[in-house]
Amino acid sequence: VRAELNALFRVFKALMDNAAQAYNEVKEVNEAKDVEEAASASSPNLTSKLVLVKLRLEGAILIVHVKDYGKGIDPDLTRQVFERFRFVRGKPLTGMGLPLADRLLRLYGAKLSIESSSAQGTSVRIDFPAVLDNQN
Repeated sequence: VRAELNALFRVFKALMDNAAQAYNEVKEVNEAKDVEEAASASSPNLTSKLVLVKLRLEGAILIVHVKDYGKGIDPDLTRQVFERFRFVRGKPLTGMGLPLADRLLRLYGAKLSIESSSAQGTSVRIDFPAVLDNQN
């Protein structure tokens, strides 16, 4: 991936901030062999919040997944999270984080998408155009 460090920092900070906010109503996770299984567990002795980050390369696309297991986003509002300072029923839905992250990523040819449900939390996917070794 070729992008300015400060831009990437802002993008990932926005994603981590949103994941942290999602844990107002959270399932907590302790050490576990299978992270995905642990995240969906409802054991009362779970002690730490979980954000799962995965990277994979598919052809010339680097895919980054950031997943939290918080309260999720209402499906009717998922598209609105890219609008700055969006309010729903008098409460703030968004600030500047995701709208700014989306705009920064588009400057570098990347695409940001979100899937969310109250039962599974929120998954953010970023598709970056990969810079292969022979493209220096």
